[in-house]
Amino acid sequence: MYSNQSLTYAQMEHYLKTHFEQSPHKAYANAVRYFIENNTIGEVPSPFPIDLDIITISDDAFIALCDQLPIHVIVSDDDLCLSSSTIFPHNYECFIVRHLNSLSIEMHHHDFFEICYVWEGGCIQQTADQVFSMKAGDCLIIPPGIDHKVKIAGSGAILFNVMVRANALQSSSLSLLTQHNAVSVFLRHCLLQEGQKNCLLIQTDNSTILKRIIKHLIQECYTDQDVFCDFAINIFNQLFNYIIFRGEVKAKYLALPENFSPIPILNEIQRNYRTITLKSLAVKFFFSEEHLSRLIKKTTGKTFSNLLRETRIEQAKLLATRTDLSFEKISELVGYSDASSFTKAFKNIVGQSPAHYRRASTG
Repeated sequence: MYSNQSLTYAQMEHYLKTHFEQSPHKAYANAVRYFIENNTIGEVPSPFPIDLDIITISDDAFIALCDQLPIHVIVSDDDLCLSSSTIFPHNYECFIVRHLNSLSIEMHHHDFFEICYVWEGGCIQQTADQVFSMKAGDCLIIPPGIDHKVKIAGSGAILFNVMVRANALQSSSLSLLTQHNAVSVFLRHCLLQEGQKNCLLIQTDNSTILKRIIKHLIQECYTDQDVFCDFAINIFNQLFNYIIFRGEVKAKYLALPENFSPIPILNEIQRNYRTITLKSLAVKFFFSEEHLSRLIKKTTGKTFSNLLRETRIEQAKLLATRTDLSFEKISELVGYSDASSFTKAFKNIVGQSPAHYRRASTG
């Protein structure tokens, strides 16, 4: 459960560092037990009062203030499955914490969305089947239910974990979720399909704008006034807006969806070969065009263009042998805008021109 009793980030980090040589178990629960037994837990005021002009302070001064961020005592029976009711302060739909670099984190999952943001330095993220590196400016979107853990790369790394409840993301970011870019499509896929086993890595080139948004989110989440929890979700939406429009090109899926089958996609191509495009197919199946293209190639060994071309030519072969239609008409019926492109594609796949194929097939 969540508690108002707390200590500072610096206190917790110092304990984890100094006790590591005595014990390899740098677990959060062990640290909390130590502070409780030594009566050093109390109410820690936020170092970011609401009247502080967060934009005017330097990045170094901001991080120094983050050393004094309160870390609230969390008591949980299950360290491997974290709940928003345990992690989030009362009435908050989203929250942000500075990652404890010296904390030993086992593979775990949670019932909320998490964005791991690398402010400085780097880290190594691990999911059930992937290990990969993150550098300054990278964001990793981790959906609910994904087993993962993180290891800091170097002593100077600074990470922030932004967390949002799934229902809050769906309701507050509705306009963002209706767009057709990699991040929006990924989130719709996560929200609509249970058992989603993907993460999404986005590179932002260590943007100063994103850092400014993180500063504002920290200030709103750690103010002592509950009313500002509504402002926090608005700032979170700014964060998502920026990621969506800045990270579109560099978005990377880290794994295939669990139990992904290309059959429904192949059936859709077969039904709508005349007018279908990669974009329309991606929208229908809640993927980005880039990711769907990779999925098709990985599971069929062929590109979308090759599959579409082969499907169209197969239909053209049937029309060539079963009808007396002109090849110009056949090319139109199977989706080609001009007969010359059709003839070239037909010859490349069949090995002969449409006219030769008709004569050879019909005698």
